[in-house]
Amino acid sequence: MVDVLEDHWPHPSPAWPPSAEYHAHPGPNQTALRLISHFLIVTGRQVKAVSDLNTPMDTNISSYSNDSRTLEAPAVSVIIPAYNTSAYISEALDSVFTQTFRDFEVIVINDGSPDTDKLEKVLEPYRERIVYLKQENRGPSAARNAGIRRARGEYIAFLDSDDSWLPQYLSEQIKSLANSADVNMVYSDAMLFGDSPLSGKSYFQAYPPKRPVNFESLLTGGSVFLHCVVVRKWVLFGVGLFDENLRLLEDKDLWLRIAHHGGRIACNEEVLARRRYRPRSLSHATNREMAKAKLRIMRKLEVSLNLPSDKRSTLEREIEQTQTYLELEQGKSLLLTGDFDSASSALRKANANCPTVKLQLVLLGLHIAPQLTRFMVKLWQRVLCSAQNVGMVSSGERFADPK
Repeated sequence: MVDVLEDHWPHPSPAWPPSAEYHAHPGPNQTALRLISHFLIVTGRQVKAVSDLNTPMDTNISSYSNDSRTLEAPAVSVIIPAYNTSAYISEALDSVFTQTFRDFEVIVINDGSPDTDKLEKVLEPYRERIVYLKQENRGPSAARNAGIRRARGEYIAFLDSDDSWLPQYLSEQIKSLANSADVNMVYSDAMLFGDSPLSGKSYFQAYPPKRPVNFESLLTGGSVFLHCVVVRKWVLFGVGLFDENLRLLEDKDLWLRIAHHGGRIACNEEVLARRRYRPRSLSHATNREMAKAKLRIMRKLEVSLNLPSDKRSTLEREIEQTQTYLELEQGKSLLLTGDFDSASSALRKANANCPTVKLQLVLLGLHIAPQLTRFMVKLWQRVLCSAQNVGMVSSGERFADPK
């Protein structure tokens, strides 16, 4: 079942919302910017969007590729960045080439992978069926942007090189977009597997989607799974593509910009993909790292977006809560290492912003019996860790959204 969610963003028209960069650097009017974005889509040329002029274009196309500017453009461009995933990418590609929907091209971007020799050997059997790009390591945002710029399809489908789709994935996702001209983006559920206590559950079971999907819900914990997203290409060019300065939560930053400009998102509740958890992947970033990344994104958007008062209030509250969480985590870490004075300082700041009985008891304990308080906090940490390992506490209780 497909559930169409807010906000409303009409089908491409001269009145479409410009990017934040457009507001910061006024020049051509909105209609002109829309037409330039459309030109990039129709021609499929490796040209930078007006809103992305500060991004270097040093991506080279490989000597083997099925790409041709003279062929009729496909409906879908599948974007697969690759970094140290030579052991898994064939599974991802096989899942694409067994799709029931056949009108697509596949673009693989080697983001300066240390296993390039192995990767290219694995890709050899697919060489007539893919476009292969190579670049120095610049991160997942830059890799996906390189693929988007090279894409010729009307729709962009994202897939990581260690994940896979079920055969009906593209068919169902494109149907959702084709049947609703005012829907700009659709995402689906996925089955989780690999090195995680959540293995065997679906993504929506672990992280239930917040309704409706709009700027506020995305900001306050709503999560859209990047590798199950299909989006109209002109929308991506319109808001400025992925921010290449971000290495974590770069997708949330993009969804927030789309939602801010009124992008309409549809949620397909079917399980249409498989998501792999690996110990060394970005999916295993710590709660603190994710919270820091979220704080960085929110502070950027606070400056770059022209937010109405209600959205700005929501953003300011979320910034304060995230900062409080980070102070709490810092205080806990300092307490566990025995730096009781610094721990008290950090925890007092957290308590000033968000007072709780538990935090006040910890502060009292640090004042009266710091060593005993440290022992009790360590014991509680072990209990929580054991509960999570047996499934009593879900890692979905993490502060920050998963990748």
